[in-house]
Formats: sequence, C-alpha cells, structure tokens
Amino acid sequence: MGLQTVPAVQHWNDDGAPAWVPTPGVRVVPAARDALLLGELAASLAKELGARLPSPETRWSSLTRPGDIELRLEPLDGLNLTPAQSAEAYRLTAGAVLVITAPTPAGLYYGTRTLLQWLRSGGPVRGTVTDWPRYAQRGVMVDVGRKYFSPQWLVRLIENMGWLKLNHLHLHLNDNVGVGLECTSHPEIVSKQHLSYADLDAILALAAAHHVTVVPEFDTPSHAGAILAHHPELAITDRHGTVENDKLNLADPAARALVADVVLEWAHHFPGPFFHVGGDEFFAAPWEPADHQHPLRYPGLARYAEAQIGAPATPLDGYVHYCNELNALLKSQGKRMRLWNDHVHPGAGVALDRDVDVEVWIRWNASQPSALDLHNAGYTLVNRNGDHLYFVLSSDSVPAVSGRKSAQGVYELWHPHRFMGAAGGAADLDLDPSVPVAGAVMSIWCDHPPAMTQDQVAAQIAPWLRSLAQQVWGSPKQAPSYPEFSALCAAIGDAPVIERVEIQRPGC
Repeated sequence: MGLQTVPAVQHWNDDGAPAWVPTPGVRVVPAARDALLLGELAASLAKELGARLPSPETRWSSLTRPGDIELRLEPLDGLNLTPAQSAEAYRLTAGAVLVITAPTPAGLYYGTRTLLQWLRSGGPVRGTVTDWPRYAQRGVMVDVGRKYFSPQWLVRLIENMGWLKLNHLHLHLNDNVGVGLECTSHPEIVSKQHLSYADLDAILALAAAHHVTVVPEFDTPSHAGAILAHHPELAITDRHGTVENDKLNLADPAARALVADVVLEWAHHFPGPFFHVGGDEFFAAPWEPADHQHPLRYPGLARYAEAQIGAPATPLDGYVHYCNELNALLKSQGKRMRLWNDHVHPGAGVALDRDVDVEVWIRWNASQPSALDLHNAGYTLVNRNGDHLYFVLSSDSVPAVSGRKSAQGVYELWHPHRFMGAAGGAADLDLDPSVPVAGAVMSIWCDHPPAMTQDQVAAQIAPWLRSLAQQVWGSPKQAPSYPEFSALCAAIGDAPVIERVEIQRPGC
C-alpha cells in the first residue's frame, strides 16, 4: 500500500530505502534552535501518537536517535513556489529518524497531519514527501447568525479542518433572525443564545493551534432584521414610502454609526487579517417585481450619495460609498475587507475600492459582471460558488448525496476555477488556470435552522469537507471517482481526539 492521505500530497518519491520504523519509545524532538517555537506542536504530536518528548535534561540539545521524529524550521530548496504556497509547504523525509522540515510552523503542522494519516492508513512510511497547497485560502463558512452552534461543535470542526489542511473559518455572525456573538456596544441586538467572548477566545486559541484563520462577518446593509427589530427607526424607506424592515437606511448617520460600533468592536476581538462586511441582496434580484428594480427605488440613498460625492448619483453609488467607508475603517484597524459580489459593478458610477476581496457566489444573469469581469477590474477573487459549494438547511429538502450540491459533486464536478455561470442555469464559468484565484470556501447556510441538529450537520458535512480539501489543496487525485475517494476517506477517518476543550459559558 502506498501513501494515502486526504488531501493527497503533491509529490512522493519512494526511493526504495528502508522505511522509518517508530520504536516503542518514539520521541518527538524539535531541532534545538527551534525548541521554544515548536514546543507546543511537538507536545501535541506526542499526545496524538502516544509518544514522548525528550527528557528535560536533553530537550535543549535535541539529540535524535533511531525511531524519533524531528521537527525543523528551515527553507525548502528546489521549489518554485509563491510566498503563500511556501508559507504552508513542508517536506517529510523517512530514514532512521523521520524528519519534517518546513519554513513555517504552519507547514510543519501540515506535515504532522500527513504523518498521522499515513500511519492510520497502514502504509510503510518511506521515501520523501514534498507538499504544498495550490490555493492559499481553503475554508468553511458557518451561519451562526441564524442557528446556534455550540463552542464545542465549532472546536471539533476546527480540529477536522486542520486534519484536512483547511485554513479559513468564516463565521456569518448575523442575519435577519439573529446576532450570534456578544456585542457590548449594542447588546440589545444580540440573540438570547449566542457565543460569548469567552467562547470566542477559546475557539480562537484552538484555531491558532490548528493554523485556522477565523473571519468574522457583520452582514449589512441587508439581512438586518435582527438589528432593526430593536432600531426600527433605522430602516430604509423606498420611493413609495414603504418601510423595508430588513435593510438599513445608509443615509442615516445613526445607522452608519451603529455599524461602525459593531465592526470596530468585533475587529478588536478577531486577530486575523480579514473582516467580511456582507453587502449581499440589498438591491433587487432580476426575478423580483420590476418596480423593485427601479434604479431610484431608494431616493434618500441617492440624495445621500449626491451630498457625499456630488450630482448626479444613484442609490448604487450611495451603497458603494458606504462600503468604501467601511473599507477605510477596517484598514485603519489593519484588516482587509471582504464583500459578497452581488452589487460590485466595475465601471458603473462610484468604484468599489480595488483592495477589497470579492467573494463570488452568484451571477444573477448574463447582464451582471462575471468572475472574469471582476478579475479584469483588479479585484482579488474568492470562489464561493452558490451552485456547488452551498450546504443549505432548508424547510423543504435536505442536502443531496449526488449532483451539483453534494460531496460527490464537489469532488467530480467542481474545481476552484469554476464559478457560477448564471443563476438558475447549469452552465459553469471556468476561468483560465492563469487567472489568480485566492481560494474557495464552502458555506453552511441555515435558512431553516430546525431542519437539522448540529450533530446531523456535522455528520453530513464531513464528506463535503474531504472533497473540498482535495480540490483546494490542488494535488493530483489518488482516486479518480468519488466512490473510490470515499473508501480512502474511510481509512483516514476524522481528526484524533486527544483532549476536549471545556468552555465555561456564563449565563446569557
């Protein structure tokens, strides 16, 4: 049996040399110069293997002996990688001592995942593995605004993400029915059942150990029903005087101030470099009534735009101006802004700042900008394909086991350069491999929260995560078909459980 892992490695050279054989007293030994930096990873791997660390009197000399595992931080020679790829690359070399080498702790961590999976699948550990990701961002989104997922559930998700070398966890923290995270500046908007900052701190600490970046999302100006339930005066009014109870009035300084309060507070609590501001489904979709699609549907927003940027201006200009102000606010906090692509129209009025990452989930119809149009306009693309990558808790159906929205579909029908062609159609848009794509994220949407328990969600997303991991790591597939891949996944299993993180929850 050869090397079998999920995702598959980029390159394995089986040179025929003797395999590495762990001895009963196998130790995990950080190189002496890296001992302080790698102590936590070494200790974690030792627990997962049932191995030992060097004794205190020899630990700093890091003298290895046959059967040991050595961890080294050093550059990898002979590879032509981008900086992002190099940051997560590693080399695993078998011999009397098994040596895992990487330029960064993240790369070393991924090397340890490969080793654990290799041992679990039963193959002899021999030769040299050289491995790296094709795509820098490989992630999962969880809709915790509409459905409560316990901290323990999120912790286990992160462990399995690390096991599969997935590195971005996007938390959709609010929607029309709720706000799922503590907020001291506006506690009135927070759902009764929510994640506390104590929960979040424990989740973030675990995520850091597994090299998972956690990305918060505060979704406005639409999907604001939970906010407007407590601040109805901040709702937008259309040209007929109809109040829209799920959309903020961006022309109101109080509405913009509330958003800034929450964004700044949450940005302070998340150490990662990204912050998602939502921005989707504010203007009408093409299938909505023609009056909803009127370009001056929100005249107050047009007047606000004219006051900010001069006449003539449209409601879309006011929306983009709002997004650009949020971008400036987030940049002042050292964050890079992300936005759903719905209302990004290059060349139409005020331009969205080019340093905003555009997460492409939808193309409403052929008249709307495609992923290629957004790339040509200078935006960084993240693939969020709403046909292939949406796992949806619905009131009238359950996620499929085959076809476009299924684990099998992700493995056989989708790849990170495949974006939505147009909503409602089967056609995909495949970008040329030369077009840079930052990565891809699958989304767990809770349109009907009672449809599944959190344990049912965990069980049903497990095969999706495995398929996604293979596709976004971008290595040659070991299994040509999904049934063969599923058999391989069964041998690999889930991440080892060593110590459960106990999170004490204060009363909500």
